Amino acid sequence: MGVLKVGGRRPWRVFYYRIERGPAGEVKRRTSRSFLSKRQAEIFYHDKALSLEAYESGLTSVIPIEFSRFAEELARGYLRHRSESYQISERARLTKLSAMFGDRLLHEITAADVQARLFELEDAGLASKTIANYHGLLSVIYKQGKLRQHVGDNPMEKVPRPKVVPRNEVTALSEIEVERLLRYPCPERPVIMLLIHTGLRMGELVRVRVERDVDFEANVLVVRSVEGAATKNRKPRTIPLTPAARATLAGIRVGPVVGMTRWGLEKRLQKIGRELGFKVNAHRLRHTFCSLNMANGVPEPVVQRWLGHGSATITRRYTHLSGHDQRWATLSVGEKSVCSTGAVGANLMASNGKR
Repeated sequence: MGVLKVGGRRPWRVFYYRIERGPAGEVKRRTSRSFLSKRQAEIFYHDKALSLEAYESGLTSVIPIEFSRFAEELARGYLRHRSESYQISERARLTKLSAMFGDRLLHEITAADVQARLFELEDAGLASKTIANYHGLLSVIYKQGKLRQHVGDNPMEKVPRPKVVPRNEVTALSEIEVERLLRYPCPERPVIMLLIHTGLRMGELVRVRVERDVDFEANVLVVRSVEGAATKNRKPRTIPLTPAARATLAGIRVGPVVGMTRWGLEKRLQKIGRELGFKVNAHRLRHTFCSLNMANGVPEPVVQRWLGHGSATITRRYTHLSGHDQRWATLSVGEKSVCSTGAVGANLMASNGKR
């Protein structure tokens, strides 16, 4: 056993012994694993050395460890070398799994236990893709657990991966639906106007402060990325203001654009949609913003930058063009009836403090 420097993309290699169980009994086989850094290799080698010492001394063939403790070790070691976005999502799932299995020993958890927990997640209303992500994380946990000799048999090999059911496709509002929505009398009209003309996510909209984020001289809205209130991809971006969006923001001048939580505003939009007879939410208005700009001839890379997408493939999913949609023009939507938007926006801010 040892850590050696070798060539190639993963220059550090650990040689160690692995105990395999077969029909002929237990066999000690020499194997190796490569790492990007010397520190990773030394940590892995140290764990393997302790495992082999415990096995050869006859103490145990499996090193017992609590599920929650192993999850913490995995977060500090294995996940630390992954991307930041991957760490954020997986740490949240690790916390939930630790709450599920608690202080139970890793090797005592059976395939039936894992399947029962996945069924609980399904009964709780989680999406099939989310449950599949939990299954994938549990597979990583037990694969790493087997490498570190904390489990003998991997129970995840007996738990089938949940089938992912495609979600209902989000579509943009049609030309008629946009006109009906903008003519609908409601105090949320300025917010709806901003969502259609800027393509902001709901979480980004509720964090906008006019005096800080709107530059009326340059005619742009800056979506900032700050600690605790970052954009989804952790990058700031700039969105040009249409006349309708500028008129809406000019009526506020100081303070937040929305004086309520994102969930409260989403509920109001859903209520408006029920009264109009079609679905209305911030995400669908974001799709509408993308489709309007693409139909108006705005280059795809520009729309991608305005939306804050890291890939053009995602932007194409937001584009819904067909037939009469080609007549859409971004800069003219709602502008004829926006003359009183500023006053309505001020009234919305006043009413938000009372509700």
